[in-house]
Amino acid sequence: MQRRRMLALLAALMLAACSKVHFKAPESQLDDGVFVEIDRAFVRGSDRVFIEAYVSNNNKTTLRIDVGDWALKLPTGELVARRLGASDDDVYVVGPGMGQAVSVDFRKEGYDLRPLTRFKLIIGGIQIGESSTPYVVGEIVLTRPDAPAPSPAPSKGDPAL
Repeated sequence: MQRRRMLALLAALMLAACSKVHFKAPESQLDDGVFVEIDRAFVRGSDRVFIEAYVSNNNKTTLRIDVGDWALKLPTGELVARRLGASDDDVYVVGPGMGQAVSVDFRKEGYDLRPLTRFKLIIGGIQIGESSTPYVVGEIVLTRPDAPAPSPAPSKGDPAL
């Protein structure tokens, strides 16, 4: 009987460790004609955040997206870089009026991300047209579904969170 209880407790702990904490965000028109829609965002385990987004190019020229320059900004102001060794391609090229599904994976070892109720996704690594300089086009506030809805994404330079 004691063994069954121990196995049930272990199974419950493993299930809790594997469960997902979901987040949501409004569709966001960012600077320079970059439109981002968050399809899925969740914390898995305790220290990993996965985000699936769709990025649309509302420009009349090509858009380059280097997701290696995307980051999470925690409420403390600390930045979490994209997880090294992630299998996705780092750079997407999106033609005028087109869109691209993008997946990014972040990890903050030793930090429990599950209690967070909000954080920002920084959309960086964007090059427009012939420009060779990547830059940040905006930040998107993600919140838990049970939290109040955030206002539309602020433009770059807006310090609010």
